[in-house]
Amino acid sequence: MTLSFECTCGQTAWELPGADASAGTRTICYCRDCRAFARYLGVDDRMEPGGGVDLFITRPGRIHVTRGLENMALMKLSPNGRERWYTSCCKSPVTSHLAGWAPMAGLLALPAVDRDALGEVRMIYGAKDAIPGQGAPEANRGVAALMLRILFGWALPGFVLRRLRDTPFYKDGRPIAEATILTKDQRAAITD
Repeated sequence: MTLSFECTCGQTAWELPGADASAGTRTICYCRDCRAFARYLGVDDRMEPGGGVDLFITRPGRIHVTRGLENMALMKLSPNGRERWYTSCCKSPVTSHLAGWAPMAGLLALPAVDRDALGEVRMIYGAKDAIPGQGAPEANRGVAALMLRILFGWALPGFVLRRLRDTPFYKDGRPIAEATILTKDQRAAITD
């Protein structure tokens, strides 16, 4: 099954072919950075109870941009921060992307047509940063299993096959968009 995504205004679309539980790990991330990214885009009203962001963690190369690649924009919360991709046309979230030795993309399920198609939540991350008293989890779960999957299922084969940057967000080893890097004051304004 292919899961299709589209930005709010319809100018940009992307898909995840073979979208089932074997293609990645559905995760709710409660870290302050994921919450800050949602606030930056103005979609924090769609977070899970406790301030979690619904992600589907998969290999970046599984994501295919089908329309509006030129609309992909990149921001970082700090100079060495994770790459966070969104659409420039309407600020729809796309992915939180970690390139390099452990290639993974946290495809934001916020614009997904059917979140249930991504399977059950198998990982909770950042529980210590969850907003208390709002249905927040008490502990992380599933983190070790995902790390093993990334290392042995994605990173090692990607290194051997030289496909670590096999992603629509890179061309010739470099990001396709110039990163907007937030200042400390900008970051403080969206971080709790």
